[in-house]
Amino acid sequence: MVMKVRILLVDDHQIFREALQRLLLSVTDVEVVGLASSGSEVLELARATAPHVICMDINMTGMNGIDATRVLHAALPGVRVVALSTHSEQRYVLEILQAGATGYVTKSEGFDELLHAVRAAAQGRTYISSEVTALMADGLLD
Repeated sequence: MVMKVRILLVDDHQIFREALQRLLLSVTDVEVVGLASSGSEVLELARATAPHVICMDINMTGMNGIDATRVLHAALPGVRVVALSTHSEQRYVLEILQAGATGYVTKSEGFDELLHAVRAAAQGRTYISSEVTALMADGLLD
């Protein structure tokens, strides 16, 4: 039996959380164990649900995803965070990676890209989506 990757979804837009949860229901090797609408809810919910991977929005009211990732990384270092954001700017990518995230995918990319990031994170690998990697490389060359 294949172990399912336990995922916690954190985004302040309810329709986005619910849509992503429905998409993930069709994937046999993942299981959504919880939904949170803010960074301040994440630590308690992560302790209660024991996710392997947390898909974390960056811009949220209250505690943002970068601060929440920093808190999670200190309290639960075994839990992997994949940032899922509308932002592709280098400063956001670097900030959340420095806070402890192991992945970064933009919301403009496809569902398969997120699955690659989640599976990589569950295996302890870092994953930066192709769109973000290209933008960061362009920024380094400027």
